Amino acid sequence: MLWQPNQPIEDGKYIILNQLGDPGGFGITYSAKDTRTGQIVAIKTLNQKRQAANDFKQQQIKFVNEGFRLNAFKHQHIVKVHGMTQENGLWGMVMEYIDGNDLSKYVQKYGQLSETDAVLYIDQIAQALEYMHQHNGTIHKDIKPHNIVLRQDRKEAVLIDFGLACEIDRITTRDGLTEGYAPLEQYGIGTVGFYTDVYALATTLYYILTVDGMNAKNEYIYPSFVRKLGAVELPPPQYYNPGISKRVNDAIIKGMELEIPDRPQTMGEFRKLLELVNQPVVNIPIQPPQVNINNAETIKIVPPTPKPKSKFQSFTENLGTIESKGIFSIFTGSRQVLVLLEMIAIPGGKFFMGSPDNDNQASDTEKPQHEVTVPSFYMGKYPITQAQWERVAALPKVKIDLKPQPSFFKGENLPVERVSWFDAQEFCARLSKATGKKYRLPSEAEWEYACRAKTTTRYYFGDSITTYLANYDRKYGQTTEVGKFPPNAFGLYDMHGNVWEWCEDNWHDNYINAPSNGSAWISQSTDKVTMRGGSWYNNPSICRSASRLTDVRAERVHLYNDFGFRVVCGVGGTL
Repeated sequence: MLWQPNQPIEDGKYIILNQLGDPGGFGITYSAKDTRTGQIVAIKTLNQKRQAANDFKQQQIKFVNEGFRLNAFKHQHIVKVHGMTQENGLWGMVMEYIDGNDLSKYVQKYGQLSETDAVLYIDQIAQALEYMHQHNGTIHKDIKPHNIVLRQDRKEAVLIDFGLACEIDRITTRDGLTEGYAPLEQYGIGTVGFYTDVYALATTLYYILTVDGMNAKNEYIYPSFVRKLGAVELPPPQYYNPGISKRVNDAIIKGMELEIPDRPQTMGEFRKLLELVNQPVVNIPIQPPQVNINNAETIKIVPPTPKPKSKFQSFTENLGTIESKGIFSIFTGSRQVLVLLEMIAIPGGKFFMGSPDNDNQASDTEKPQHEVTVPSFYMGKYPITQAQWERVAALPKVKIDLKPQPSFFKGENLPVERVSWFDAQEFCARLSKATGKKYRLPSEAEWEYACRAKTTTRYYFGDSITTYLANYDRKYGQTTEVGKFPPNAFGLYDMHGNVWEWCEDNWHDNYINAPSNGSAWISQSTDKVTMRGGSWYNNPSICRSASRLTDVRAERVHLYNDFGFRVVCGVGGTL
Protein backbone atom coordinates (compact mmCIF):
# COMPACT_ATOMS: atom_id res chain seq x y z
CA MET A 1 0.00 0.00 0.00
CA LEU A 2 1.33 3.40 -1.01
CA TRP A 3 -0.19 6.66 0.16
CA GLN A 4 -0.90 9.06 -2.69
CA PRO A 5 -0.69 12.89 -2.95
CA ASN A 6 -3.81 14.60 -1.55
CA GLN A 7 -4.87 11.44 0.28
CA PRO A 8 -6.46 12.18 3.67
CA ILE A 9 -5.09 10.21 6.60
CA GLU A 10 -6.94 9.46 9.84
CA ASP A 11 -10.23 11.09 8.85
CA GLY A 12 -8.48 14.10 7.35
CA LYS A 13 -6.15 14.78 10.26
CA TYR A 14 -3.28 14.77 7.75
CA ILE A 15 -3.16 15.29 3.98
CA ILE A 16 -0.35 13.55 2.09
CA LEU A 17 1.73 15.93 -0.05
CA ASN A 18 4.60 13.95 -1.59
CA GLN A 19 6.87 10.97 -1.11
CA LEU A 20 10.24 12.11 0.22
CA GLY A 21 13.07 10.45 -1.69
CA ASP A 22 13.22 6.82 -2.70
CA PRO A 23 11.87 4.07 -0.46
CA GLY A 24 14.54 2.70 1.84
CA GLY A 25 15.13 -0.89 2.78
CA PHE A 26 12.78 -0.43 5.72
CA GLY A 27 10.32 2.39 5.19
CA ILE A 28 8.77 5.08 3.02
CA THR A 29 8.60 8.69 4.20
CA TYR A 30 6.00 11.22 3.06
CA SER A 31 5.57 14.93 3.57
CA ALA A 32 2.10 15.79 4.83
CA LYS A 33 0.07 18.72 6.11
CA ASP A 34 -1.36 18.66 9.60
CA THR A 35 -4.82 20.09 8.94
CA ARG A 36 -5.25 21.14 12.57
CA THR A 37 -2.15 23.34 12.72
CA GLY A 38 -1.25 23.91 9.08
CA GLN A 39 2.28 22.64 9.75
CA ILE A 40 4.21 20.37 7.40
CA VAL A 41 5.20 17.06 8.98
CA ALA A 42 6.95 13.90 7.83
CA ILE A 43 5.17 10.55 8.12
CA LYS A 44 7.07 7.28 7.84
CA THR A 45 5.47 3.88 7.16
CA LEU A 46 6.81 0.42 6.48
CA ASN A 47 7.57 0.00 2.77
CA GLN A 48 5.77 -2.30 0.34
CA LYS A 49 8.33 -5.08 0.78
CA ARG A 50 7.71 -5.10 4.52
CA GLN A 51 3.95 -4.93 4.01
CA ALA A 52 4.09 -8.05 1.81
CA ALA A 53 6.18 -10.04 4.30
CA ASN A 54 4.64 -12.96 6.16
CA ASP A 55 5.56 -11.36 9.48
CA PHE A 56 4.28 -7.89 8.55
CA LYS A 57 2.00 -7.69 11.59
CA GLN A 58 4.85 -8.44 13.96
CA GLN A 59 7.06 -5.89 12.19
CA GLN A 60 4.34 -3.27 12.41
CA ILE A 61 3.83 -3.94 16.11
CA LYS A 62 7.52 -3.22 16.65
CA PHE A 63 7.25 -0.13 14.49
CA VAL A 64 4.27 1.23 16.45
CA ASN A 65 5.97 0.60 19.78
CA GLU A 66 9.14 2.28 18.54
CA GLY A 67 7.16 5.36 17.58
CA PHE A 68 5.58 5.70 21.00
CA ARG A 69 8.96 5.15 22.65
CA LEU A 70 10.72 7.77 20.54
CA ASN A 71 7.96 10.23 21.38
CA ALA A 72 9.57 10.44 24.83
CA PHE A 73 12.86 11.88 23.53
CA LYS A 74 13.16 15.66 23.89
CA HIS A 75 16.52 16.78 22.50
CA GLN A 76 17.37 19.41 19.90
CA HIS A 77 19.57 16.98 17.95
CA ILE A 78 17.03 14.12 17.88
CA VAL A 79 14.17 14.26 15.40
CA LYS A 80 10.90 15.04 17.14
CA VAL A 81 8.34 12.25 16.95
CA HIS A 82 4.87 13.71 17.46
CA GLY A 83 2.99 10.41 17.62
CA MET A 84 1.45 7.71 15.47
CA THR A 85 -1.33 7.73 12.88
CA GLN A 86 -3.20 4.97 11.07
CA GLU A 87 -5.07 4.56 7.79
CA ASN A 88 -6.65 1.28 6.67
CA GLY A 89 -4.48 -0.77 8.98
CA LEU A 90 -1.17 0.86 7.96
CA TRP A 91 0.54 2.79 10.73
CA GLY A 92 2.67 5.87 10.24
CA MET A 93 5.17 7.61 12.52
CA VAL A 94 4.50 11.36 12.53
CA MET A 95 7.72 13.37 12.83
CA GLU A 96 8.92 16.91 12.40
CA TYR A 97 9.74 17.81 8.82
CA ILE A 98 13.38 18.85 8.45
CA ASP A 99 14.28 20.88 5.39
CA GLY A 100 17.84 19.86 4.58
CA ASN A 101 20.21 17.17 3.29
CA ASP A 102 21.48 14.14 5.10
CA LEU A 103 25.24 14.02 5.60
CA SER A 104 25.75 11.45 2.85
CA LYS A 105 24.02 13.55 0.20
CA TYR A 106 25.69 16.70 1.45
CA VAL A 107 29.28 15.43 1.12
CA GLN A 108 28.56 13.75 -2.21
CA LYS A 109 27.31 17.10 -3.49
CA TYR A 110 29.75 19.50 -1.84
CA GLY A 111 32.71 17.32 -0.89
CA GLN A 112 34.27 16.49 2.44
CA LEU A 113 33.66 18.78 5.38
CA SER A 114 36.22 20.93 7.11
CA GLU A 115 37.45 19.47 10.36
CA THR A 116 35.74 22.27 12.29
CA ASP A 117 32.32 21.61 10.76
CA ALA A 118 32.68 17.83 10.84
CA VAL A 119 33.60 17.76 14.52
CA LEU A 120 30.81 20.24 15.29
CA TYR A 121 28.16 18.01 13.72
CA ILE A 122 29.57 14.79 15.15
CA ASP A 123 29.68 16.33 18.62
CA GLN A 124 26.04 17.36 18.32
CA ILE A 125 25.09 13.79 17.47
CA ALA A 126 27.36 12.46 20.24
CA GLN A 127 25.48 14.66 22.71
CA ALA A 128 22.18 13.29 21.44
CA LEU A 129 23.41 9.72 21.79
CA GLU A 130 24.84 10.38 25.24
CA TYR A 131 21.43 11.74 26.25
CA MET A 132 19.74 8.57 24.96
CA HIS A 133 22.26 6.27 26.61
CA GLN A 134 22.09 7.98 30.00
CA HIS A 135 18.34 8.39 30.24
CA ASN A 136 16.98 4.97 29.37
CA GLY A 137 19.80 2.96 27.86
CA THR A 138 18.54 3.19 24.28
CA ILE A 139 21.14 2.19 21.68
CA HIS A 140 20.61 3.61 18.18
CA LYS A 141 22.35 0.74 16.35
CA ASP A 142 22.20 2.38 12.92
CA ILE A 143 24.40 5.50 13.00
CA LYS A 144 25.54 6.48 9.50
CA PRO A 145 25.64 9.62 7.33
CA HIS A 146 22.23 8.80 5.81
CA ASN A 147 20.65 9.02 9.27
CA ILE A 148 22.04 12.45 10.17
CA VAL A 149 20.26 15.42 8.63
CA LEU A 150 21.63 18.98 8.47
CA ARG A 151 19.08 21.73 8.96
CA GLN A 152 19.19 24.08 6.01
CA ASP A 153 18.87 27.29 7.98
CA ARG A 154 21.59 26.73 10.59
CA LYS A 155 24.59 24.59 11.46
CA GLU A 156 22.69 21.92 13.30
CA ALA A 157 22.69 18.15 12.85
CA VAL A 158 19.69 16.01 13.74
CA LEU A 159 19.63 12.26 14.36
CA ILE A 160 16.88 10.36 12.55
CA ASP A 161 15.90 6.77 11.68
CA PHE A 162 16.55 4.74 14.80
CA GLY A 163 17.74 1.18 14.30
CA LEU A 164 14.37 -0.58 14.21
CA ALA A 165 15.35 -2.26 10.96
CA CYS A 166 18.40 -3.69 12.72
CA GLU A 167 16.17 -5.13 15.44
CA ILE A 168 13.74 -6.70 12.99
CA ASP A 169 16.50 -8.01 10.72
CA ARG A 170 18.99 -8.88 13.42
CA ILE A 171 19.44 -12.45 12.17
CA THR A 172 19.63 -11.56 8.46
CA THR A 173 22.46 -9.19 9.17
CA ARG A 174 23.05 -7.81 5.71
CA ASP A 175 19.41 -6.68 5.47
CA GLY A 176 19.34 -4.92 8.81
CA LEU A 177 22.82 -3.43 9.04
CA THR A 178 24.93 -1.05 6.99
CA GLU A 179 28.29 -2.59 6.19
CA GLY A 180 31.11 -0.26 7.05
CA TYR A 181 29.26 1.25 10.03
CA ALA A 182 28.35 -1.90 11.95
CA PRO A 183 31.01 -3.20 14.38
CA LEU A 184 31.65 -6.88 14.97
CA GLU A 185 29.15 -7.19 17.82
CA GLN A 186 26.31 -6.42 15.41
CA TYR A 187 27.33 -9.50 13.46
CA GLY A 188 27.01 -11.60 16.60
CA ILE A 189 30.64 -11.37 17.77
CA GLY A 190 30.05 -9.86 21.20
CA THR A 191 27.26 -7.97 22.94
CA VAL A 192 25.82 -4.73 21.59
CA GLY A 193 26.33 -1.75 23.91
CA PHE A 194 26.89 2.01 23.96
CA TYR A 195 30.30 1.39 22.38
CA THR A 196 28.43 0.08 19.30
CA ASP A 197 27.18 3.59 18.59
CA VAL A 198 30.69 4.94 19.28
CA TYR A 199 32.09 2.77 16.47
CA ALA A 200 29.45 3.89 13.99
CA LEU A 201 29.82 7.57 14.88
CA ALA A 202 33.62 7.40 14.56
CA THR A 203 33.17 5.74 11.16
CA THR A 204 30.80 8.52 10.12
CA LEU A 205 33.39 11.12 11.09
CA TYR A 206 36.01 9.17 9.11
CA TYR A 207 33.84 9.26 5.99
CA ILE A 208 32.78 12.91 6.03
CA LEU A 209 36.42 14.00 6.50
CA THR A 210 37.92 11.79 3.78
CA VAL A 211 35.32 11.53 1.02
CA ASP A 212 37.38 13.60 -1.44
CA GLY A 213 40.22 11.07 -1.20
CA MET A 214 37.96 8.09 -1.86
CA ASN A 215 35.16 7.30 -4.24
CA ALA A 216 32.40 9.39 -2.70
CA LYS A 217 29.80 6.72 -3.34
CA ASN A 218 31.83 3.89 -1.83
CA GLU A 219 31.47 4.62 1.85
CA TYR A 220 31.38 0.96 2.88
CA ILE A 221 34.97 0.26 1.96
CA TYR A 222 36.20 -1.10 5.29
CA PRO A 223 33.54 -3.39 6.87
CA SER A 224 34.49 -4.59 10.33
CA PHE A 225 34.13 -8.28 9.47
CA VAL A 226 36.46 -7.86 6.47
CA ARG A 227 39.01 -6.11 8.67
CA LYS A 228 38.67 -8.89 11.25
CA LEU A 229 39.54 -11.47 8.60
CA GLY A 230 42.69 -9.53 7.79
CA ALA A 231 41.61 -8.97 4.19
CA VAL A 232 42.10 -5.22 4.51
CA GLU A 233 43.62 -2.81 6.99
CA LEU A 234 42.05 0.49 7.94
CA PRO A 235 44.17 3.39 6.67
CA PRO A 236 44.33 6.31 9.10
CA PRO A 237 42.08 9.21 8.04
CA GLN A 238 45.18 11.35 7.44
CA TYR A 239 46.08 9.00 4.56
CA TYR A 240 43.14 10.41 2.58
CA ASN A 241 43.11 13.87 4.14
CA PRO A 242 46.51 15.10 5.42
CA GLY A 243 44.81 18.20 6.82
CA ILE A 244 43.16 16.24 9.63
CA SER A 245 44.69 17.01 13.02
CA LYS A 246 46.46 14.28 14.98
CA ARG A 247 43.89 14.65 17.75
CA VAL A 248 40.93 13.90 15.47
CA ASN A 249 42.85 11.26 13.50
CA ASP A 250 43.71 9.34 16.68
CA ALA A 251 40.18 9.68 18.08
CA ILE A 252 38.68 8.18 14.92
CA ILE A 253 41.10 5.24 14.92
CA LYS A 254 40.37 4.58 18.59
CA GLY A 255 36.63 4.79 18.03
CA MET A 256 36.88 2.28 15.16
CA GLU A 257 38.81 -0.36 17.11
CA LEU A 258 37.46 -3.81 16.29
CA GLU A 259 37.64 -5.21 19.81
CA ILE A 260 35.14 -3.79 22.29
CA PRO A 261 37.60 -3.28 25.21
CA ASP A 262 39.93 -1.25 22.96
CA ARG A 263 37.17 1.20 22.00
CA PRO A 264 35.77 4.13 24.02
CA GLN A 265 32.94 2.62 26.06
CA THR A 266 30.72 5.69 26.13
CA MET A 267 30.05 8.81 24.11
CA GLY A 268 31.58 10.80 26.94
CA GLU A 269 34.87 8.95 26.48
CA PHE A 270 34.75 9.49 22.73
CA ARG A 271 34.05 13.21 23.18
CA LYS A 272 37.00 13.35 25.55
CA LEU A 273 39.28 11.99 22.83
CA LEU A 274 38.00 14.76 20.56
CA GLU A 275 38.69 17.19 23.44
CA LEU A 276 35.03 18.18 23.62
CA VAL A 277 34.38 17.27 27.23
CA ASN A 278 34.07 20.90 28.27
CA GLN A 279 31.33 21.47 25.74
CA PRO A 280 27.89 21.27 27.36
CA VAL A 281 25.75 18.21 26.85
CA VAL A 282 22.14 19.17 26.32
CA ASN A 283 20.35 17.48 29.20
CA ILE A 284 16.60 17.86 28.84
CA PRO A 285 14.70 15.40 31.04
CA ILE A 286 12.63 12.92 29.12
CA GLN A 287 8.96 13.78 29.45
CA PRO A 288 6.44 10.98 29.67
CA PRO A 289 5.10 10.01 26.26
CA GLN A 290 1.59 10.98 25.29
CA VAL A 291 0.58 7.42 26.08
CA ASN A 292 2.12 5.01 28.55
CA ILE A 293 3.95 2.11 27.00
CA ASN A 294 6.35 -0.46 28.25
CA ASN A 295 9.90 -0.10 26.94
CA ALA A 296 10.17 -3.81 27.55
CA GLU A 297 8.84 -6.13 24.94
CA THR A 298 7.82 -8.95 27.23
CA ILE A 299 4.15 -8.04 27.12
CA LYS A 300 4.10 -4.62 25.58
CA ILE A 301 1.22 -2.30 26.32
CA VAL A 302 0.75 0.14 23.45
CA PRO A 303 -2.38 2.27 23.59
CA PRO A 304 -2.87 3.66 20.07
CA THR A 305 -4.00 7.20 19.39
CA PRO A 306 -7.57 7.41 20.75
CA LYS A 307 -10.03 7.10 17.92
CA PRO A 308 -13.49 5.67 18.60
CA LYS A 309 -14.01 4.35 15.08
CA SER A 310 -10.62 2.67 14.78
CA LYS A 311 -10.83 -0.96 13.71
CA PHE A 312 -7.33 -1.44 15.14
CA GLN A 313 -8.64 -0.91 18.69
CA SER A 314 -11.38 -3.50 18.54
CA PHE A 315 -9.96 -6.59 16.85
CA THR A 316 -8.55 -9.61 18.63
CA GLU A 317 -5.89 -11.68 16.93
CA ASN A 318 -3.46 -14.43 17.83
CA LEU A 319 -0.10 -14.37 16.01
CA GLY A 320 1.41 -17.49 17.53
CA THR A 321 4.10 -18.07 14.88
CA ILE A 322 7.76 -18.88 15.36
CA GLU A 323 9.79 -16.55 13.18
CA SER A 324 13.09 -17.47 11.63
CA LYS A 325 14.77 -14.65 13.48
CA GLY A 326 14.02 -16.43 16.74
CA ILE A 327 11.30 -14.29 18.26
CA PHE A 328 8.00 -15.81 19.37
CA SER A 329 5.15 -13.29 19.55
CA ILE A 330 1.60 -13.38 20.80
CA PHE A 331 -0.62 -10.44 19.98
CA THR A 332 -3.98 -9.79 21.53
CA GLY A 333 -6.07 -6.72 20.83
CA SER A 334 -8.71 -5.09 23.02
CA ARG A 335 -10.81 -2.03 22.81
CA GLN A 336 -8.25 0.05 24.72
CA VAL A 337 -4.80 -1.49 24.44
CA LEU A 338 -2.67 -3.84 22.47
CA VAL A 339 -0.79 -6.53 24.38
CA LEU A 340 2.31 -8.05 22.87
CA LEU A 341 4.17 -10.81 24.59
CA GLU A 342 7.61 -11.17 23.06
CA MET A 343 9.74 -14.16 23.94
CA ILE A 344 13.39 -14.41 23.01
CA ALA A 345 14.54 -17.73 21.54
CA ILE A 346 17.28 -19.21 23.73
CA PRO A 347 19.32 -21.77 21.74
CA GLY A 348 20.01 -25.02 23.52
CA GLY A 349 23.49 -25.95 24.65
CA LYS A 350 25.75 -27.11 27.46
CA PHE A 351 27.14 -25.02 30.30
CA PHE A 352 28.68 -25.37 33.75
CA MET A 353 26.06 -24.50 36.33
CA GLY A 354 27.08 -23.07 39.69
CA SER A 355 30.34 -21.58 40.91
CA PRO A 356 33.90 -22.95 40.87
CA ASP A 357 35.65 -23.68 44.14
CA ASN A 358 38.06 -20.77 43.68
CA ASP A 359 35.33 -18.10 43.61
CA ASN A 360 35.55 -16.42 47.01
CA GLN A 361 32.12 -14.84 46.56
CA ALA A 362 30.37 -18.17 46.03
CA SER A 363 28.39 -20.04 48.68
CA ASP A 364 28.18 -23.79 49.20
CA THR A 365 24.64 -23.74 47.79
CA GLU A 366 26.16 -23.03 44.36
CA LYS A 367 28.30 -26.19 44.40
CA PRO A 368 29.40 -28.55 43.08
CA GLN A 369 29.71 -26.91 39.70
CA HIS A 370 28.34 -29.37 37.15
CA GLU A 371 27.66 -29.62 33.44
CA VAL A 372 24.05 -29.26 32.31
CA THR A 373 22.55 -29.71 28.85
CA VAL A 374 19.68 -27.29 28.29
CA PRO A 375 17.21 -27.75 25.40
CA SER A 376 16.09 -24.71 23.40
CA PHE A 377 13.28 -22.64 24.89
CA TYR A 378 11.81 -19.15 24.88
CA MET A 379 12.27 -16.67 27.73
CA GLY A 380 10.69 -13.30 28.39
CA LYS A 381 12.92 -10.47 27.32
CA TYR A 382 12.15 -8.55 30.54
CA PRO A 383 10.62 -9.27 33.96
CA ILE A 384 6.83 -8.97 33.95
CA THR A 385 5.83 -5.33 34.43
CA GLN A 386 2.96 -3.89 36.43
CA ALA A 387 1.05 -2.94 33.29
CA GLN A 388 1.45 -6.47 31.99
CA TRP A 389 0.43 -7.98 35.31
CA GLU A 390 -2.71 -5.88 35.49
CA ARG A 391 -3.71 -6.93 31.98
CA VAL A 392 -3.31 -10.68 32.64
CA ALA A 393 -4.73 -10.46 36.18
CA ALA A 394 -7.97 -9.27 34.56
CA LEU A 395 -8.29 -12.57 32.68
CA PRO A 396 -10.59 -15.29 34.06
CA LYS A 397 -9.46 -17.03 37.25
CA VAL A 398 -7.93 -20.51 36.93
CA LYS A 399 -7.19 -21.49 40.55
CA ILE A 400 -6.61 -18.45 42.77
CA ASP A 401 -7.48 -14.76 42.81
CA LEU A 402 -4.90 -12.17 41.77
CA LYS A 403 -4.65 -8.60 42.96
CA PRO A 404 -4.80 -6.12 40.05
CA GLN A 405 -1.80 -4.22 41.43
CA PRO A 406 0.14 -5.90 44.26
CA SER A 407 3.33 -3.83 43.90
CA PHE A 408 4.75 -1.48 46.52
CA PHE A 409 6.50 0.76 44.01
CA LYS A 410 4.02 2.06 41.44
CA GLY A 411 4.68 2.45 37.74
CA GLU A 412 3.41 0.76 34.60
CA ASN A 413 6.92 0.05 33.34
CA LEU A 414 8.32 -1.02 36.69
CA PRO A 415 8.56 -4.76 37.32
CA VAL A 416 5.68 -6.22 39.27
CA GLU A 417 6.71 -7.23 42.82
CA ARG A 418 5.17 -8.56 46.01
CA VAL A 419 3.94 -11.63 44.15
CA SER A 420 4.17 -15.17 45.52
CA TRP A 421 5.27 -18.27 43.65
CA PHE A 422 1.62 -19.34 43.44
CA ASP A 423 0.70 -15.89 42.11
CA ALA A 424 3.26 -16.33 39.35
CA GLN A 425 1.89 -19.80 38.59
CA GLU A 426 -1.63 -18.39 38.32
CA PHE A 427 -0.37 -15.68 35.97
CA CYS A 428 1.16 -18.36 33.73
CA ALA A 429 -2.01 -20.45 33.85
CA ARG A 430 -4.24 -17.54 32.83
CA LEU A 431 -1.88 -16.51 30.07
CA SER A 432 -1.63 -20.08 28.80
CA LYS A 433 -5.40 -20.51 28.74
CA ALA A 434 -5.92 -17.20 26.93
CA THR A 435 -3.28 -17.77 24.27
CA GLY A 436 -3.21 -21.53 23.80
CA LYS A 437 0.53 -21.63 24.55
CA LYS A 438 2.14 -23.26 27.57
CA TYR A 439 3.72 -20.59 29.78
CA ARG A 440 5.56 -21.44 32.97
CA LEU A 441 8.34 -20.37 35.30
CA PRO A 442 11.89 -21.26 34.26
CA SER A 443 13.84 -24.05 35.85
CA GLU A 444 16.91 -22.95 37.77
CA ALA A 445 19.11 -24.42 35.05
CA GLU A 446 17.23 -22.58 32.30
CA TRP A 447 17.45 -19.33 34.24
CA GLU A 448 21.21 -19.53 34.86
CA TYR A 449 21.92 -20.73 31.32
CA ALA A 450 19.91 -17.84 29.88
CA CYS A 451 21.49 -15.33 32.25
CA ARG A 452 25.05 -16.39 31.47
CA ALA A 453 24.47 -16.35 27.71
CA LYS A 454 27.66 -18.35 27.11
CA THR A 455 29.72 -16.39 29.67
CA THR A 456 31.60 -17.92 32.59
CA THR A 457 32.16 -14.73 34.60
CA ARG A 458 30.26 -13.67 37.73
CA TYR A 459 27.96 -11.47 35.69
CA TYR A 460 27.14 -11.61 32.01
CA PHE A 461 29.19 -8.44 31.49
CA GLY A 462 32.26 -9.55 33.46
CA ASP A 463 33.49 -10.14 37.00
CA SER A 464 32.62 -6.69 38.32
CA ILE A 465 29.42 -4.69 38.40
CA THR A 466 28.51 -0.98 38.50
CA THR A 467 25.24 0.94 38.77
CA TYR A 468 25.76 1.79 35.12
CA LEU A 469 25.04 -1.87 34.36
CA ALA A 470 22.40 -2.94 36.89
CA ASN A 471 20.13 -1.85 39.75
CA TYR A 472 21.47 -3.26 43.03
CA ASP A 473 22.56 -2.42 46.60
CA ARG A 474 19.81 0.21 47.05
CA LYS A 475 21.72 2.59 44.78
CA TYR A 476 18.50 3.68 43.06
CA GLY A 477 16.33 3.37 46.16
CA GLN A 478 13.71 1.17 44.49
CA THR A 479 12.99 -0.88 41.39
CA THR A 480 13.78 0.74 38.03
CA GLU A 481 11.93 0.56 34.73
CA VAL A 482 12.66 -2.63 32.84
CA GLY A 483 15.13 -2.36 29.99
CA LYS A 484 17.10 0.51 31.54
CA PHE A 485 20.41 -1.36 31.52
CA PRO A 486 22.36 -3.20 28.79
CA PRO A 487 21.15 -6.70 27.82
CA ASN A 488 23.17 -9.89 27.64
CA ALA A 489 24.23 -11.66 24.45
CA PHE A 490 20.87 -13.45 24.20
CA GLY A 491 19.06 -10.10 24.33
CA LEU A 492 17.67 -10.51 27.87
CA TYR A 493 17.42 -7.52 30.20
CA ASP A 494 17.46 -7.11 33.99
CA MET A 495 18.88 -10.54 34.77
CA HIS A 496 21.07 -8.99 37.48
CA GLY A 497 19.30 -7.01 40.20
CA ASN A 498 16.02 -5.05 40.05
CA VAL A 499 13.75 -7.91 41.26
CA TRP A 500 14.26 -11.50 42.33
CA GLU A 501 12.75 -13.98 39.88
CA TRP A 502 10.86 -17.08 40.95
CA CYS A 503 11.93 -20.42 39.45
CA GLU A 504 10.00 -23.68 39.16
CA ASP A 505 12.40 -25.72 41.33
CA ASN A 506 12.10 -26.72 44.96
CA TRP A 507 14.98 -25.56 47.11
CA HIS A 508 17.98 -27.87 47.57
CA ASP A 509 20.95 -26.95 49.73
CA ASN A 510 23.47 -27.85 47.04
CA TYR A 511 23.73 -29.44 43.60
CA ILE A 512 24.52 -33.01 44.66
CA ASN A 513 22.32 -35.29 42.49
CA ALA A 514 20.92 -32.31 40.59
CA PRO A 515 19.45 -33.06 37.14
CA SER A 516 21.78 -32.57 34.20
CA ASN A 517 19.11 -32.13 31.50
CA GLY A 518 17.94 -28.59 32.30
CA SER A 519 14.68 -29.70 33.94
CA ALA A 520 13.26 -28.32 37.17
CA TRP A 521 14.36 -30.20 40.30
CA ILE A 522 11.13 -31.01 42.13
CA SER A 523 10.86 -32.56 45.60
CA GLN A 524 7.79 -33.17 47.74
CA SER A 525 9.76 -32.81 50.97
CA THR A 526 9.87 -29.01 51.11
CA ASP A 527 7.61 -26.06 50.53
CA LYS A 528 10.54 -23.83 49.73
CA VAL A 529 11.34 -22.84 46.16
CA THR A 530 14.19 -21.08 44.42
CA MET A 531 14.68 -17.47 43.32
CA ARG A 532 17.38 -16.04 41.08
CA GLY A 533 19.02 -12.78 40.02
CA GLY A 534 19.17 -10.63 43.13
CA SER A 535 17.36 -7.33 43.43
CA TRP A 536 17.62 -3.57 43.77
CA TYR A 537 18.12 -4.10 47.51
CA ASN A 538 20.91 -6.70 47.48
CA ASN A 539 24.67 -6.37 47.50
CA PRO A 540 26.61 -7.23 44.32
CA SER A 541 27.60 -10.78 45.26
CA ILE A 542 23.94 -11.73 45.67
CA CYS A 543 23.22 -10.59 42.10
CA ARG A 544 25.74 -12.92 40.42
CA SER A 545 24.66 -15.33 37.68
CA ALA A 546 25.14 -18.31 40.02
CA SER A 547 23.64 -16.80 43.19
CA ARG A 548 20.56 -18.51 44.68
CA LEU A 549 17.88 -17.62 47.23
CA THR A 550 15.01 -19.58 48.76
CA ASP A 551 11.64 -18.57 50.15
CA VAL A 552 8.34 -20.20 51.03
CA ARG A 553 6.26 -20.37 47.90
CA ALA A 554 2.83 -19.58 49.34
CA GLU A 555 3.09 -16.97 52.07
CA ARG A 556 1.76 -13.68 50.77
CA VAL A 557 2.08 -12.14 54.23
CA HIS A 558 5.87 -12.20 53.99
CA LEU A 559 6.22 -11.01 50.41
CA TYR A 560 8.79 -8.34 49.78
CA ASN A 561 8.96 -5.44 47.36
CA ASP A 562 11.65 -7.16 45.32
CA PHE A 563 9.93 -10.50 44.55
CA GLY A 564 9.08 -10.68 40.82
CA PHE A 565 9.34 -13.13 37.92
CA ARG A 566 9.56 -13.64 34.19
CA VAL A 567 7.99 -16.37 32.08
CA VAL A 568 9.32 -19.00 29.70
CA CYS A 569 7.66 -21.05 27.00
CA GLY A 570 8.63 -24.22 25.17
CA VAL A 571 10.59 -27.33 26.06
CA GLY A 572 10.79 -28.04 29.76
CA GLY A 573 10.27 -30.77 32.31
CA THR A 574 10.73 -31.80 35.89
CA LEU A 575 12.73 -34.40 37.73
